[in-house]
Parts: sequence; C-alpha cells; structure tokens
Amino acid sequence: MDYQEYQTKQPLTEQPKKTPFKSILFGALILLIALVVFMFFQAKQEKPYEVLTPVVYPEGTTVSLYKNAPSGFPSDLILEDVVLDYSGVIQNSDGDKQITVSYISDKDMPTIAEEYSSKLEGSGWEILNSSVFEKVSIFQAMKNSANLTITIAPIKNTKTMVTFQYENN
Repeated sequence: MDYQEYQTKQPLTEQPKKTPFKSILFGALILLIALVVFMFFQAKQEKPYEVLTPVVYPEGTTVSLYKNAPSGFPSDLILEDVVLDYSGVIQNSDGDKQITVSYISDKDMPTIAEEYSSKLEGSGWEILNSSVFEKVSIFQAMKNSANLTITIAPIKNTKTMVTFQYENN
C-alpha cells in the first residue's frame, strides 16, 4: 500500500472549528458572574436582618442582626480593626434594648483585659466589677444610665473572643 492509497482509506477527522464568538460569550459570562458576586459583597446593609424570635423571649421581642456595630453602641469601645463575629440587638416590647457585639482577636487574653481596663477608666466608665481568671475575664461598668459587660475568653489556638453586652435604658 502506497502513501496515496493509505490516505484514501483512512477516515478524515475534522477538527472542531474554534470560533471567537464562543470565547467572547464565555468571557462575558465569567465577567457577569464576577460582577454579581462583587455587587453582593459590596451591598450596604441599611436595615438589620430580622430573624425569627425564639419562644424563650417574651411576646413582642425582636432580634435584629447587623454586619457592623448597631447604632447606639459605643463603637469607640472596639479597640481593634477587625470583622465582627456577631452583632445583634434584642428589643423587648417595652422598648428596652440589649446590644451584643463580639469579635475574635489574635491577642492573648491578659493583654486584651489590660487594654480594656485602661480604656474603660479613660473613657469615663465606672468599673463596678472586674474578675480576671485563667479562662475568662469579665468587666462590668456603668456610665450615666448605660451598663456594659465585657467578657474576654481564650478560644481555639491562640485567639481570644471579646464580647460586649450593652444596655442604655
């Protein structure tokens, strides 16, 4: 069998044609998805997330979750520029609010406890109770009609959770 016979007996396989239209369409789809994801994460929260209120709260109580510290919370108390782990408000039917905010720090518990002790005193808060233990530090403070409890506790690895409970009635 010579070369010419070989070519005529072999089936021709066609390579699929690459069109620029499919590549452009695929690229546009990827850009559209990236834009939607970007817009989703950049959207500002104007209203809190409303969540279902558990039955343990009295009737008329609302629970609202926030991305940042809720209005009315003395945000100058948060000494680190970190993403909040939790931020929410519980409001009962009488209008009383309890704001809870927490974040996770890379600092150790004794360092944070010392920083908050100094910050509270320097900001006009009267420290009513200060309890420092191996596994938790708790500060209870008052300023005018506002009550504040700060709980500082080590968590996994070398991280520390700082939680604020704030009431201004």
